[in-house]
Amino acid sequence: MIINIIKKYKFFLLMFMLVIISTIAFMLNNKDRVSASDTTIVTKKEKTKVQKEEVIKNIVVEIKGAVVTPGVYSLKEGSRVIDLITLAGGLVEDANTDYINQSKILADQMVVKIYTNQEIEKSNRIEVVTKYVEKECDCPKITNDACINNNSNNQDKENNNTSLANNLVNINTCTLEQLLTLPGIGESKALAIIEYRNSNKFEKIEDIQNVTGIGASLYEKVKNYIEV
Repeated sequence: MIINIIKKYKFFLLMFMLVIISTIAFMLNNKDRVSASDTTIVTKKEKTKVQKEEVIKNIVVEIKGAVVTPGVYSLKEGSRVIDLITLAGGLVEDANTDYINQSKILADQMVVKIYTNQEIEKSNRIEVVTKYVEKECDCPKITNDACINNNSNNQDKENNNTSLANNLVNINTCTLEQLLTLPGIGESKALAIIEYRNSNKFEKIEDIQNVTGIGASLYEKVKNYIEV
């Protein structure tokens, strides 16, 4: 009797078995697709994380002078002077901030110096209190890198030198900042010029060679930019 039933419904049994097999195969195939999709998502997230980490770069800068904790600090690329001051514990009470460009973007290996009011008075000026120091072979040269009106590229410097040729710097009456615009004149030489003229008036531009540290080669650099 059972055999007769099997023979009678053989076609339906075969169809039922095919449906079951197809269902199992479909489920296994979808499982593999979901697993592959999850792997792709994880891979994309990991790549994105690595890319973000590569984009974030640090710079190393030094701050000196009238801050709570002078020293060398590591900051994110794109940080500004105010971020460096904050990282150094802030300004001391006597720091002069009148002409500091605190929004100036820092660059790697930059040195920022904050002067006190007494130092500003001693140097006979108030205009610039934050400087970027570049080391040279002969002596340190200080440019007004953080100054609000500072030129930031070589073309600006060339234009500035051209302007100086038309507007000569009077070495008997000029300020320290004006002296710093002269080619080859750093802060130490500018202060030496001021100290010299306090007791000796420059009679002619060649007399600048009487200042300690200024020789014939430096005179050749500045002679077209100065007057008495």
